[in-house]
Amino acid sequence: MIHRTLAIVPRCAHNRSIWPALAALALTTGLTSGRAGTPTIAWEQVYFERPTTLVRSPSGLDAVTFGNGMFVAVGDSIMVSTNGSDWTKIGSPTRQTLHSVTFGGNKFVAVGGGFFRRAAGPGFSAIVVSEDGFHWTTVLERKIEALVPDEQGLRDFFLRDVIYAKNQFVAVGGGNGKVVMTSPDGLNWTEVTTDVLRASNAIAFGNGKYVLAGNGVMTSDDGVHWTEQHLDFGVELFEVAFGAGRFVACGNGVMITSPDGIHWTNGWTQSLADFWGCAFGQGVFVCPENTQLALVGNPDGEWTAESLLSDPNEVWGLGGVVYADGQFIAVGEFNLILRGRIAAHRPSFAAGSSYRSGQGFEFNLGVELNRNYEIQLSEDLVSWRTLTNLSSSAPVLKFTAPDEPRVNHRFYRAIAK
Repeated sequence: MIHRTLAIVPRCAHNRSIWPALAALALTTGLTSGRAGTPTIAWEQVYFERPTTLVRSPSGLDAVTFGNGMFVAVGDSIMVSTNGSDWTKIGSPTRQTLHSVTFGGNKFVAVGGGFFRRAAGPGFSAIVVSEDGFHWTTVLERKIEALVPDEQGLRDFFLRDVIYAKNQFVAVGGGNGKVVMTSPDGLNWTEVTTDVLRASNAIAFGNGKYVLAGNGVMTSDDGVHWTEQHLDFGVELFEVAFGAGRFVACGNGVMITSPDGIHWTNGWTQSLADFWGCAFGQGVFVCPENTQLALVGNPDGEWTAESLLSDPNEVWGLGGVVYADGQFIAVGEFNLILRGRIAAHRPSFAAGSSYRSGQGFEFNLGVELNRNYEIQLSEDLVSWRTLTNLSSSAPVLKFTAPDEPRVNHRFYRAIAK
């Protein structure tokens, strides 16, 4: 735990003690300034199987998750890491490209079928599970057909995404728009007949609600019964994520946001970009398209386009992204893995702190959003006592230190929790 101290020293004027603030405070990690702004994310390439010849259909990684202290990325192979920097490649237990992976119930579950470069068979889907990320078991590797055909008599169904929420796994996909699959343990799956999107590409959970995104948006309280929501955007969505009380969905040249999964607002549009991944962490959403374009959304709802690699000639497609263990991990073609960390920020006692007679000192503290701070007081820089505990919902946190006229000098410090 790192902190610095604010010193308050006395000077006399008209026989009254005035306590001017002189110094600065705590070192913490995160984002903020006088206003929220967009944080700086420093990206580095930690793994890449650079191609030596032109490849028409490159292999790669499509998704990444974190659980039990382990990062797991899936696609045409499986990569694992305990720190986000050093990665081990292991063989996939299925011949099918895996497009999504999640962690829940003390196990990893990955699915594939709807988007693939390798196929185990015509129209096949796959489900694989692991308790440690290294040893995998194939639960399903076959063609899935809906129990109820659509209006054209089609039964095809292809797995595309999986999530763990409310003590169950829920897997969705594309096809005839009549199927979701549920499991209590990742091993035993039930095909549920229900009306969903024909292209059910992604699923997220937040605020007690499932949100499904694809050729539209749907919501559900239980993952089985779905209600379609109105959208003013006629594009296909490939990913949806939840964080800071809102959903973000991205896809074919668009990024949209919602506080409840029902009412959606267009946040960004670029017809030439396809966004396949989105993750929330440290107060920001990150939605990468390739190594030269990622959308970063700050707590104010402002979005900026950023490059992930400094060399403009290095343009590689990216898919899944996750935030965990203080870092973003983005994965893409040729098993490219990037690690992004928000630059450390030094919060400070900002200008504008003032003394109010009979009340005390009012301080303006530049802080990291959505973090708890303990404000401590000392008269000798040895013994400290807690003055108050505060939680930040804005980039500048205000607090008042009560006046203590019989104390000759005081020191304050803020400790990020």
